[in-house]
Amino acid sequence: MAFSADEYIEVIVDQIRCNFQQLEKTIKICPKLQEAIEEYQKSKTEKAKKEISLYRQSIGDIACDGYRSIEPLTVGLFGEWGSGKTHLLKLIKYKISQTDTFPAVTIPIFFNAWRFEKEEHIIIPLFQTMLAQLESYPYFGLGENVKRTLRRAGQKFRILLYSLKKGLKIPSDIKSTVDSLMRHDISVLFDFIDTDKVKEEYKKEIENHDYKKLLTDTLNSSRIESLYLHIPQWIEKIALFDKINFVFLIDDLDRCLPENTLKMLESIKLFLDVPSCAFVLALDDDVVERGVAYHYRDFRYRFKNSDTKEMPITGHEYLEKMIHLPFRIPFIDSDNVKKFLKENYSDFFQKIDKSDELIDFFAKTIPPKPRKIKRTMMLFETKLKVLEKLGHL
Repeated sequence: MAFSADEYIEVIVDQIRCNFQQLEKTIKICPKLQEAIEEYQKSKTEKAKKEISLYRQSIGDIACDGYRSIEPLTVGLFGEWGSGKTHLLKLIKYKISQTDTFPAVTIPIFFNAWRFEKEEHIIIPLFQTMLAQLESYPYFGLGENVKRTLRRAGQKFRILLYSLKKGLKIPSDIKSTVDSLMRHDISVLFDFIDTDKVKEEYKKEIENHDYKKLLTDTLNSSRIESLYLHIPQWIEKIALFDKINFVFLIDDLDRCLPENTLKMLESIKLFLDVPSCAFVLALDDDVVERGVAYHYRDFRYRFKNSDTKEMPITGHEYLEKMIHLPFRIPFIDSDNVKKFLKENYSDFFQKIDKSDELIDFFAKTIPPKPRKIKRTMMLFETKLKVLEKLGHL
Protein backbone atom coordinates (compact mmCIF):
# COMPACT_ATOMS: atom_id res chain seq x y z
CA MET A 1 0.00 0.00 0.00
CA ALA A 2 1.07 3.63 -0.37
CA PHE A 3 1.00 4.12 3.38
CA SER A 4 1.32 2.02 6.49
CA ALA A 5 -2.12 1.28 7.93
CA ASP A 6 -0.50 0.26 11.22
CA GLU A 7 1.08 3.68 11.61
CA TYR A 8 -2.23 5.47 10.93
CA ILE A 9 -4.01 3.29 13.46
CA GLU A 10 -1.32 3.74 16.09
CA VAL A 11 -1.39 7.52 15.78
CA ILE A 12 -5.20 7.74 15.94
CA VAL A 13 -5.59 5.35 18.88
CA ASP A 14 -2.75 7.05 20.75
CA GLN A 15 -4.38 10.46 20.30
CA ILE A 16 -7.71 9.14 21.62
CA ARG A 17 -5.91 7.65 24.59
CA CYS A 18 -4.08 10.93 25.30
CA ASN A 19 -7.36 12.83 25.15
CA PHE A 20 -8.98 10.51 27.70
CA GLN A 21 -5.89 10.70 29.91
CA GLN A 22 -6.14 14.48 29.88
CA LEU A 23 -9.81 14.17 30.80
CA GLU A 24 -8.91 11.93 33.76
CA LYS A 25 -6.24 14.37 34.98
CA THR A 26 -8.67 17.26 34.77
CA ILE A 27 -11.31 15.37 36.77
CA LYS A 28 -8.76 14.54 39.47
CA ILE A 29 -7.79 18.18 40.03
CA CYS A 30 -11.41 19.36 40.15
CA PRO A 31 -12.49 19.32 43.84
CA LYS A 32 -16.22 19.48 43.07
CA LEU A 33 -16.09 16.55 40.69
CA GLN A 34 -13.98 14.49 43.08
CA GLU A 35 -16.44 15.17 45.88
CA ALA A 36 -19.37 14.17 43.66
CA ILE A 37 -17.64 10.94 42.58
CA GLU A 38 -16.85 10.05 46.19
CA GLU A 39 -20.48 10.65 47.15
CA TYR A 40 -21.57 8.48 44.25
CA GLN A 41 -19.26 5.65 45.35
CA LYS A 42 -20.73 5.85 48.88
CA SER A 43 -24.27 5.75 47.54
CA LYS A 44 -23.66 2.39 45.87
CA THR A 45 -22.90 0.75 49.20
CA GLU A 46 -25.14 2.75 51.51
CA LYS A 47 -28.13 2.61 49.14
CA ALA A 48 -29.01 6.15 50.09
CA LYS A 49 -30.52 8.90 47.98
CA LYS A 50 -27.13 10.43 47.23
CA GLU A 51 -26.97 8.91 43.76
CA ILE A 52 -30.37 10.31 42.88
CA SER A 53 -29.47 13.79 44.10
CA LEU A 54 -26.22 13.70 42.13
CA TYR A 55 -28.07 12.83 38.94
CA ARG A 56 -30.47 15.70 39.52
CA GLN A 57 -27.63 18.22 39.67
CA SER A 58 -26.40 20.02 36.59
CA ILE A 59 -22.91 19.16 35.38
CA GLY A 60 -22.18 22.87 35.55
CA ASP A 61 -22.82 22.82 39.31
CA ILE A 62 -20.31 20.06 40.05
CA ALA A 63 -17.62 20.77 37.43
CA CYS A 64 -14.83 23.35 37.35
CA ASP A 65 -13.75 25.44 34.36
CA GLY A 66 -11.03 23.01 33.30
CA TYR A 67 -13.49 20.19 32.83
CA ARG A 68 -16.02 22.34 31.00
CA SER A 69 -13.34 23.44 28.53
CA ILE A 70 -12.63 19.89 27.33
CA GLU A 71 -14.16 19.03 23.96
CA PRO A 72 -14.79 15.50 22.70
CA LEU A 73 -12.11 14.48 20.23
CA THR A 74 -13.30 14.05 16.64
CA VAL A 75 -11.03 12.43 14.05
CA GLY A 76 -11.82 12.65 10.35
CA LEU A 77 -10.73 9.76 8.13
CA PHE A 78 -11.12 11.17 4.61
CA GLY A 79 -10.94 9.18 1.41
CA GLU A 80 -12.84 8.39 -1.75
CA TRP A 81 -15.21 5.45 -2.07
CA GLY A 82 -13.24 2.20 -1.95
CA SER A 83 -10.07 3.74 -0.51
CA GLY A 84 -10.03 1.46 2.55
CA LYS A 85 -11.80 3.55 5.20
CA THR A 86 -13.94 0.67 6.51
CA HIS A 87 -10.90 -1.57 6.82
CA LEU A 88 -9.06 1.07 8.84
CA LEU A 89 -12.06 1.63 11.14
CA LYS A 90 -12.28 -2.08 11.92
CA LEU A 91 -8.56 -2.20 12.67
CA ILE A 92 -8.94 0.82 14.97
CA LYS A 93 -11.78 -0.92 16.81
CA TYR A 94 -9.65 -4.03 17.24
CA LYS A 95 -6.68 -1.98 18.44
CA ILE A 96 -8.80 -0.17 21.07
CA SER A 97 -10.26 -3.50 22.23
CA GLN A 98 -6.78 -4.94 22.68
CA THR A 99 -5.30 -1.88 24.43
CA ASP A 100 -5.34 -1.87 28.23
CA THR A 101 -3.65 1.50 28.79
CA PHE A 102 -6.80 3.62 28.64
CA PRO A 103 -7.58 5.39 31.95
CA ALA A 104 -11.12 3.92 32.14
CA VAL A 105 -13.15 1.17 30.51
CA THR A 106 -13.15 2.29 26.88
CA ILE A 107 -15.75 0.77 24.58
CA PRO A 108 -15.40 1.07 20.77
CA ILE A 109 -18.72 1.32 18.91
CA PHE A 110 -18.75 0.54 15.19
CA PHE A 111 -21.76 2.09 13.48
CA ASN A 112 -22.80 1.85 9.84
CA ALA A 113 -24.66 5.09 9.12
CA TRP A 114 -25.87 4.05 5.66
CA ARG A 115 -27.68 1.01 7.05
CA PHE A 116 -29.97 3.29 9.09
CA GLU A 117 -30.24 6.17 6.63
CA LYS A 118 -34.03 5.91 6.37
CA GLU A 119 -34.58 6.18 10.12
CA GLU A 120 -36.41 9.35 11.06
CA HIS A 121 -34.01 9.98 13.95
CA ILE A 122 -30.70 8.29 13.19
CA ILE A 123 -29.48 8.99 16.73
CA ILE A 124 -31.79 6.21 17.98
CA PRO A 125 -30.09 3.30 16.14
CA LEU A 126 -26.73 4.85 17.07
CA PHE A 127 -27.81 4.82 20.71
CA GLN A 128 -29.11 1.25 20.38
CA THR A 129 -25.75 0.16 18.99
CA MET A 130 -24.02 1.93 21.87
CA LEU A 131 -26.14 0.06 24.42
CA ALA A 132 -25.63 -3.29 22.66
CA GLN A 133 -21.85 -2.81 22.70
CA LEU A 134 -21.95 -1.89 26.39
CA GLU A 135 -24.03 -4.93 27.30
CA SER A 136 -21.88 -7.30 25.22
CA TYR A 137 -18.57 -5.87 26.46
CA PRO A 138 -16.20 -8.78 27.27
CA TYR A 139 -16.12 -9.06 31.06
CA PHE A 140 -13.25 -11.56 31.10
CA GLY A 141 -10.42 -10.35 33.31
CA LEU A 142 -12.44 -7.54 34.91
CA GLY A 143 -12.98 -7.26 38.65
CA GLU A 144 -16.40 -7.81 40.16
CA ASN A 145 -16.78 -4.11 41.00
CA VAL A 146 -16.15 -3.14 37.37
CA LYS A 147 -18.61 -5.76 36.14
CA ARG A 148 -21.30 -4.47 38.48
CA THR A 149 -20.58 -0.91 37.39
CA LEU A 150 -20.95 -1.80 33.70
CA ARG A 151 -24.19 -3.68 34.33
CA ARG A 152 -25.58 -0.76 36.30
CA ALA A 153 -24.55 1.69 33.59
CA GLY A 154 -26.24 -0.54 31.03
CA GLN A 155 -29.49 -0.40 32.98
CA LYS A 156 -29.34 3.40 33.09
CA PHE A 157 -28.58 3.64 29.38
CA ARG A 158 -31.47 1.29 28.63
CA ILE A 159 -33.90 3.63 30.39
CA LEU A 160 -32.28 6.55 28.57
CA LEU A 161 -32.79 4.80 25.22
CA TYR A 162 -36.35 3.94 26.23
CA SER A 163 -36.98 7.60 26.91
CA LEU A 164 -35.27 8.75 23.73
CA LYS A 165 -37.26 6.38 21.52
CA LYS A 166 -40.63 7.19 23.00
CA GLY A 167 -40.19 10.85 23.86
CA LEU A 168 -40.63 10.26 27.58
CA LYS A 169 -39.09 12.15 30.48
CA ILE A 170 -36.54 10.68 32.89
CA PRO A 171 -38.09 9.85 36.27
CA SER A 172 -36.67 11.78 39.22
CA ASP A 173 -36.03 8.59 41.22
CA ILE A 174 -34.15 6.70 38.52
CA LYS A 175 -32.59 4.17 40.89
CA SER A 176 -35.88 2.81 42.22
CA THR A 177 -37.35 2.91 38.71
CA VAL A 178 -34.51 0.74 37.39
CA ASP A 179 -34.98 -1.70 40.25
CA SER A 180 -38.71 -1.91 39.55
CA LEU A 181 -38.18 -2.47 35.84
CA MET A 182 -35.73 -5.28 36.61
CA ARG A 183 -38.55 -6.88 38.64
CA HIS A 184 -40.87 -6.46 35.62
CA ASP A 185 -43.09 -4.02 37.52
CA ILE A 186 -44.85 -2.37 34.60
CA SER A 187 -46.56 0.21 36.80
CA VAL A 188 -43.31 2.25 36.95
CA LEU A 189 -43.99 3.34 33.37
CA PHE A 190 -46.05 6.06 34.97
CA ASP A 191 -42.85 7.55 36.40
CA PHE A 192 -42.05 8.62 32.86
CA ILE A 193 -45.28 10.61 32.48
CA ASP A 194 -45.82 14.04 33.95
CA THR A 195 -49.58 14.30 33.53
CA ASP A 196 -51.77 13.28 36.47
CA LYS A 197 -54.75 12.79 34.24
CA VAL A 198 -52.87 10.28 32.08
CA LYS A 199 -51.74 8.45 35.20
CA GLU A 200 -55.27 8.09 36.42
CA GLU A 201 -56.49 6.81 33.08
CA TYR A 202 -53.84 4.13 32.91
CA LYS A 203 -54.17 3.17 36.56
CA LYS A 204 -57.72 2.11 35.73
CA GLU A 205 -56.35 -0.13 33.02
CA ILE A 206 -53.85 -1.66 35.45
CA GLU A 207 -56.79 -2.67 37.61
CA ASN A 208 -58.14 -4.46 34.54
CA HIS A 209 -54.70 -6.17 34.21
CA ASP A 210 -54.51 -5.43 30.51
CA TYR A 211 -50.74 -4.91 30.60
CA LYS A 212 -50.14 -5.25 26.87
CA LYS A 213 -52.69 -2.60 25.99
CA LEU A 214 -51.38 -0.42 28.81
CA LEU A 215 -47.85 -0.54 27.44
CA THR A 216 -48.93 0.13 23.86
CA ASP A 217 -51.20 3.03 24.78
CA THR A 218 -48.64 4.57 27.11
CA LEU A 219 -45.92 4.62 24.49
CA ASN A 220 -48.25 6.15 21.92
CA SER A 221 -49.71 8.77 24.26
CA SER A 222 -49.62 12.26 22.79
CA ARG A 223 -49.25 13.65 26.32
CA ILE A 224 -45.79 12.23 26.89
CA GLU A 225 -43.02 14.80 27.30
CA SER A 226 -39.85 14.95 25.24
CA LEU A 227 -36.43 14.41 26.75
CA TYR A 228 -34.15 15.21 23.81
CA LEU A 229 -32.42 18.28 25.24
CA HIS A 230 -31.47 16.40 28.43
CA ILE A 231 -29.85 13.39 26.73
CA PRO A 232 -26.26 14.80 26.70
CA GLN A 233 -26.36 15.59 30.43
CA TRP A 234 -27.44 12.07 31.30
CA ILE A 235 -24.83 10.44 29.05
CA GLU A 236 -22.18 12.67 30.58
CA LYS A 237 -23.18 11.84 34.16
CA ILE A 238 -23.37 8.09 33.57
CA ALA A 239 -19.97 8.07 31.82
CA LEU A 240 -18.44 10.32 34.47
CA PHE A 241 -19.67 8.54 37.59
CA ASP A 242 -19.26 5.00 36.26
CA LYS A 243 -15.91 5.77 34.56
CA ILE A 244 -16.74 4.67 31.03
CA ASN A 245 -15.42 6.16 27.78
CA PHE A 246 -16.89 5.58 24.34
CA VAL A 247 -15.22 5.71 20.93
CA PHE A 248 -17.72 5.94 18.06
CA LEU A 249 -16.43 4.64 14.73
CA ILE A 250 -18.91 5.98 12.16
CA ASP A 251 -18.70 4.31 8.75
CA ASP A 252 -20.35 4.75 5.34
CA LEU A 253 -21.42 8.35 5.88
CA ASP A 254 -20.51 8.99 2.26
CA ARG A 255 -22.99 6.33 1.08
CA CYS A 256 -25.86 8.28 2.62
CA LEU A 257 -27.63 11.03 0.72
CA PRO A 258 -25.69 14.27 1.27
CA GLU A 259 -28.45 15.85 3.36
CA ASN A 260 -28.65 12.73 5.56
CA THR A 261 -24.91 12.87 6.11
CA LEU A 262 -25.38 16.32 7.62
CA LYS A 263 -28.23 15.04 9.81
CA MET A 264 -25.96 12.33 11.19
CA LEU A 265 -23.18 14.81 11.95
CA GLU A 266 -25.59 17.24 13.59
CA SER A 267 -27.11 14.46 15.71
CA ILE A 268 -23.66 13.57 16.97
CA LYS A 269 -22.99 17.15 18.01
CA LEU A 270 -26.42 17.53 19.61
CA PHE A 271 -26.61 14.32 21.64
CA LEU A 272 -23.05 13.06 22.15
CA ASP A 273 -21.06 16.25 22.57
CA VAL A 274 -19.55 15.16 25.91
CA PRO A 275 -15.87 14.79 26.96
CA SER A 276 -16.11 11.03 27.56
CA CYS A 277 -16.97 10.38 23.90
CA ALA A 278 -14.53 10.33 21.00
CA PHE A 279 -15.37 9.95 17.31
CA VAL A 280 -13.67 8.65 14.20
CA LEU A 281 -15.71 9.65 11.15
CA ALA A 282 -14.92 7.91 7.86
CA LEU A 283 -16.26 9.83 4.88
CA ASP A 284 -15.62 11.47 1.55
CA ASP A 285 -15.58 15.19 2.30
CA ASP A 286 -17.07 15.93 -1.13
CA VAL A 287 -20.31 14.40 0.16
CA VAL A 288 -20.37 16.92 3.02
CA GLU A 289 -19.77 19.72 0.52
CA ARG A 290 -22.81 18.58 -1.46
CA GLY A 291 -24.83 18.21 1.75
CA VAL A 292 -24.08 21.79 2.79
CA ALA A 293 -24.96 23.02 -0.70
CA TYR A 294 -28.27 21.17 -0.52
CA HIS A 295 -28.99 22.42 3.00
CA TYR A 296 -28.49 26.06 1.97
CA ARG A 297 -30.03 25.76 -1.50
CA ASP A 298 -32.86 28.22 -0.67
CA PHE A 299 -30.40 30.70 0.81
CA ARG A 300 -28.26 30.59 -2.32
CA TYR A 301 -31.26 31.07 -4.60
CA ARG A 302 -32.59 33.98 -2.56
CA PHE A 303 -29.35 35.97 -2.77
CA LYS A 304 -28.03 34.86 -6.14
CA ASN A 305 -28.34 38.38 -7.62
CA SER A 306 -26.78 40.20 -4.66
CA ASP A 307 -23.24 40.71 -3.42
CA THR A 308 -23.82 38.22 -0.59
CA LYS A 309 -21.65 35.14 -0.88
CA GLU A 310 -23.49 32.04 -2.06
CA MET A 311 -23.64 30.16 1.24
CA PRO A 312 -23.06 31.15 4.87
CA ILE A 313 -20.69 28.19 5.26
CA THR A 314 -18.91 25.78 2.92
CA GLY A 315 -18.49 22.05 3.40
CA HIS A 316 -14.81 22.58 4.19
CA GLU A 317 -15.65 25.15 6.88
CA TYR A 318 -18.37 22.89 8.28
CA LEU A 319 -15.93 19.99 8.71
CA GLU A 320 -13.25 22.31 10.06
CA LYS A 321 -15.56 23.28 12.91
CA MET A 322 -16.28 19.64 13.73
CA ILE A 323 -13.08 17.70 12.95
CA HIS A 324 -10.10 18.23 15.23
CA LEU A 325 -7.73 15.77 13.55
CA PRO A 326 -8.15 15.21 9.80
CA PHE A 327 -6.41 12.22 8.18
CA ARG A 328 -6.54 11.80 4.42
CA ILE A 329 -5.91 8.35 3.00
CA PRO A 330 -3.36 8.87 0.20
CA PHE A 331 -3.72 7.50 -3.30
CA ILE A 332 -2.04 4.22 -4.19
CA ASP A 333 0.52 4.40 -7.00
CA SER A 334 1.03 1.64 -9.59
CA ASP A 335 4.07 0.19 -7.81
CA ASN A 336 2.05 -0.30 -4.66
CA VAL A 337 -0.81 -1.83 -6.65
CA LYS A 338 1.66 -4.44 -7.89
CA LYS A 339 2.86 -5.06 -4.35
CA PHE A 340 -0.72 -5.39 -3.13
CA LEU A 341 -1.56 -7.93 -5.86
CA LYS A 342 1.56 -10.02 -5.21
CA GLU A 343 1.00 -10.06 -1.44
CA ASN A 344 -2.70 -10.87 -1.53
CA TYR A 345 -3.08 -13.01 -4.65
CA SER A 346 0.25 -14.85 -4.84
CA ASP A 347 -1.40 -18.30 -5.05
CA PHE A 348 -3.53 -17.17 -7.97
CA PHE A 349 -0.73 -15.63 -10.02
CA GLN A 350 1.55 -18.65 -9.50
CA LYS A 351 -0.91 -20.69 -11.57
CA ILE A 352 -0.82 -18.29 -14.56
CA ASP A 353 1.76 -17.99 -17.30
CA LYS A 354 3.32 -14.56 -17.76
CA SER A 355 1.93 -13.48 -14.42
CA ASP A 356 4.29 -10.48 -14.23
CA GLU A 357 2.85 -9.08 -17.45
CA LEU A 358 -0.68 -9.59 -16.13
CA ILE A 359 0.18 -7.83 -12.87
CA ASP A 360 1.64 -4.91 -14.83
CA PHE A 361 -1.54 -4.75 -16.90
CA PHE A 362 -3.77 -4.70 -13.81
CA ALA A 363 -1.62 -2.05 -12.13
CA LYS A 364 -2.03 0.25 -15.15
CA THR A 365 -5.75 -0.28 -15.78
CA ILE A 366 -7.48 -0.84 -12.41
CA PRO A 367 -8.32 2.36 -10.50
CA PRO A 368 -5.86 2.45 -7.56
CA LYS A 369 -8.38 1.77 -4.80
CA PRO A 370 -8.34 -1.36 -2.60
CA ARG A 371 -12.04 -2.08 -3.07
CA LYS A 372 -11.86 -1.82 -6.88
CA ILE A 373 -8.72 -3.97 -6.96
CA LYS A 374 -10.38 -6.68 -4.87
CA ARG A 375 -13.56 -6.54 -6.95
CA THR A 376 -11.62 -6.83 -10.22
CA MET A 377 -9.60 -9.79 -8.95
CA MET A 378 -12.73 -11.57 -7.73
CA LEU A 379 -14.39 -11.04 -11.12
CA PHE A 380 -11.30 -12.16 -13.00
CA GLU A 381 -10.92 -15.34 -10.94
CA THR A 382 -14.61 -16.17 -11.42
CA LYS A 383 -14.39 -15.66 -15.21
CA LEU A 384 -11.37 -17.96 -15.41
CA LYS A 385 -13.20 -20.67 -13.45
CA VAL A 386 -16.19 -20.41 -15.79
CA LEU A 387 -13.96 -20.65 -18.88
CA GLU A 388 -12.19 -23.63 -17.34
CA LYS A 389 -15.50 -25.43 -16.73
CA LEU A 390 -16.52 -24.75 -20.35
CA GLY A 391 -13.27 -26.27 -21.59
CA HIS A 392 -11.84 -23.07 -23.06
CA LEU A 393 -8.74 -23.17 -20.86
